Amino acid sequence: MPAPTYPRHVPGFSLRVFLPDGKPDGLRIVTKSHWTGVAAMVTRAEYLAVKDRAEFQATGVYVLVGPSEDDPSVREIYIGEGDVVHTRIATHLGTLDFWTDVVVFTKSDGTLNKAHVRYLESELVTRARTAKRYRVRNGTNPAPPEPDEATKADLESFLSEMLVIYRLLGIEAFDEPSPGPAEPAEVLTFSLGGATGTGQRLTDGFLVRAGARASKTEKAGFAAGYQSLRKALLEAGALVDKGDAYKFMQDYLFKTPSAAGAVLYGGQVSGPQHWKYPNGESLKDRDVKAAEGPTGDAVTPAAGVVGASVAATVDEP
Repeated sequence: MPAPTYPRHVPGFSLRVFLPDGKPDGLRIVTKSHWTGVAAMVTRAEYLAVKDRAEFQATGVYVLVGPSEDDPSVREIYIGEGDVVHTRIATHLGTLDFWTDVVVFTKSDGTLNKAHVRYLESELVTRARTAKRYRVRNGTNPAPPEPDEATKADLESFLSEMLVIYRLLGIEAFDEPSPGPAEPAEVLTFSLGGATGTGQRLTDGFLVRAGARASKTEKAGFAAGYQSLRKALLEAGALVDKGDAYKFMQDYLFKTPSAAGAVLYGGQVSGPQHWKYPNGESLKDRDVKAAEGPTGDAVTPAAGVVGASVAATVDEP
């Protein structure tokens, strides 16, 4: 698999999160500048209280998310669509027990139709299955009718905005790796106890590259959460048993270098100490040096400069 590439600059934009009932953990309505899409997120416990709102009575796409019933450390997702999304969501109240939250996407101008949401549903299912971040509960993913060229371009643009908002709402099922701060991320290597691999530190986690080989032996004290993650990766096909080792069949984004190292090694390990640059320097040593000034002293603010924070939004053209 080729290394991921990213645009050098993404224009800023502003998002608005509206809390109709004033509760941070209640219903959230998300809109974006110069965009007709609307996202609504609510917990299962509060869904029936808001089901009559316009966002849930329109044509749209929805996702149900929550922990797996047999392993709470594994996240699950179901992706669906409907002419009236509430009608579909209501059926899941009695058939799917795992979900704790629902997110719905519609359009404020009502221009989403059945063909549109079937296309978006299919794309989301494909992305979730490719990313293998969540366990996908959809049984099949029938291909929708292919839209014409102009419609497809509009739907892909709409989908790209959806993916940004899913991240904002904490749903990582469709995540693709994000770039490092400026230059392409340097490649690091891991080698411990028969486990080997390469990886890159990115802005949203640590990416282990396809081809890495994980030890099949799980060491004493191996955290249950990492054991569950290895099991989930095997079930999803991201890790495959090659006899003497488990092999990563795709790039996979972990939260931290230590999580990546633990899954490779099959035991607890300090990722910053064992992921190393080509010159042999560890990730930890590089970070320590970066935190120090050029003379080895800790970096301190220039005299007379008072710390401050600046927040700004720049709307997309």
